[in-house]
Amino acid sequence: MDDKFVRTGDAGYYDEQGRLYLIDRLSDIIRYKGVVVCPSEVEALLRTHPGIVDCAVVGRSATPYATGGGGTGGQQELPAAFIVRGPDHGHLSSAEVRQYVTGACLLCYIMLASLP
Repeated sequence: MDDKFVRTGDAGYYDEQGRLYLIDRLSDIIRYKGVVVCPSEVEALLRTHPGIVDCAVVGRSATPYATGGGGTGGQQELPAAFIVRGPDHGHLSSAEVRQYVTGACLLCYIMLASLP
């Protein structure tokens, strides 16, 4: 964290009311434990689920992980998805979403009424 900002790899700005707008990523990939995750590909997969109306996948900043066992160490991001459930799928759980995207390395799911 530097000057109360977290380095996530996202580009954005604050408006006059203090709202944060994310408009781009400095890199369109998220690296997690040596695996490359492309947010747009995970979003496309999530949108094929009948219970998901909209979604956004971002990289959450994480603490540096230790080297060892041949790892390179360094800063990692944790993939996270913000998901808008369909009106007929109020029961959609994060476990169901996790199973649906098995292999896409998503670790965090946040269910929303709509994307801002």
